[in-house]
Amino acid sequence: MPRQTEDLFRKVQEYLKNYPDEIRNEEDLNRIIAEYMLEYNQNTQNHTANHSPQTSDDYLELAEEASSHKKCIEYLNKALELDSDNIDAARMLIDETVKDPIEALEKYKALIKKGAKILDKQGYFDHNQNHEFWLAFDTRPYMRARYWYMKLLIDCGMIRQATLECKEMLKLCRSDNLGVRYDLMHLYALLEDESAATKLFKQYQEISAHFILPYSILYFKLGDFNKSAKLLKDLAEENKDTKKFFRIINSKNSSSMDKYIQEMNPYGEKFNSIDELLGEINNYSYLTVPTLHYFKWANNQLKKK
Repeated sequence: MPRQTEDLFRKVQEYLKNYPDEIRNEEDLNRIIAEYMLEYNQNTQNHTANHSPQTSDDYLELAEEASSHKKCIEYLNKALELDSDNIDAARMLIDETVKDPIEALEKYKALIKKGAKILDKQGYFDHNQNHEFWLAFDTRPYMRARYWYMKLLIDCGMIRQATLECKEMLKLCRSDNLGVRYDLMHLYALLEDESAATKLFKQYQEISAHFILPYSILYFKLGDFNKSAKLLKDLAEENKDTKKFFRIINSKNSSSMDKYIQEMNPYGEKFNSIDELLGEINNYSYLTVPTLHYFKWANNQLKKK
């Protein structure tokens, strides 16, 4: 969810607190929200026309929309000057300025430690018995920092450390709004850790490309072709584009693949579609590239009646 949308949700929640006795059903709720949104949109238009940035988040928003790298850095530094605890701005500054991945890892570790101290002072770790980080808006910058730190660990080939980071994040947020379970399943497949992958699968019981495909690849790597084929067919039943995907992957005509990639939704993958399957190639190449023979085998399996 974009940070601006999170801010809007927070404002709506605060607004609803003013009407505890008027909300008796869903119709009342929708009416009050609609009233707020009308007022909000009018204020936003007036604010945009006459507004100059004042807060740290104002400058962070400008950085996210900056047309040049130089301007982006300028806005991020201004955001941190106004609020040195702006974790999103600090994270973005690391991504924009640090070119050496090892240096970036160290800066991320320091940032995560700082974010943890901020949340600890606010009591979030004390009240996380329900493992619901992310549901509280204040925890999201910290969770985002940990997520991109985990991705950087993978890029550096630090697979065991990335796996531990995923497990820690799932402890903080079992509902897993960031999709960490998908990364973890791919990492387990890479490590050929059947026991851990099976435990994760039983925990979420999800039939989706980002969950089932790496699980199927795992059993292929272990030589259990029957189990791998069964998972593959489960995926094909859920996602009707599965056969098309494997056919395109194994096609000698690369233009077919390029065509589908160009048509992918730039704002996110469409669930249970070829977009989701193509995301496997784009986002998890550390697993899919070394297992090209799996894709040839899988295509042949799906041709069988």
